[in-house]
Amino acid sequence: TPYLKPYNPTLGSATAPVTIVAFIDFECPFCRASQPIFNQMLEKYGPAVRVVYKALPLTSLHPNAFVAAEAAACAQDQGKFWEYYQLLLKNQALDEVGLTGAAETLKLDQTKFAQCLQSHRHQTEIEADVNDAIALGVRGTPTYFVKNAVIEGVADAARWDQVIISQLR
Repeated sequence: TPYLKPYNPTLGSATAPVTIVAFIDFECPFCRASQPIFNQMLEKYGPAVRVVYKALPLTSLHPNAFVAAEAAACAQDQGKFWEYYQLLLKNQALDEVGLTGAAETLKLDQTKFAQCLQSHRHQTEIEADVNDAIALGVRGTPTYFVKNAVIEGVADAARWDQVIISQLR
């Protein structure tokens, strides 16, 4: 996919037959609500699926979404993106205390994490993801692209099964 950039965190094998590009806003209640079902789908299809994370902080609705995306990118720098991602969606503690607390929970180097956040060094990458979302016509979060299928919002297990199985055929 042309929208996969080297900095985008991925989960699963690059050779997996199904790639899911996920546009996520950490402060979005629908992203949070969709996460347990998404996790079940990942467990069910395991090696057949690869996930590509793309940041889509909807800052007009969610004032902490951009800094949360930056914090997640800082966690990625220390190899803990997906663990951090799960914590943010689960806890929804997206103020400075919460973001730092999640980093502490995962035993990240606090000095490096704080320097990363203060430098805003991932801002350009996040803005590029937002531009990709605009180019693709994404209207909200979560939005998942699975080849030519698009899943918007909270999808149930049956919808995921339908999309994944059709891609595997």
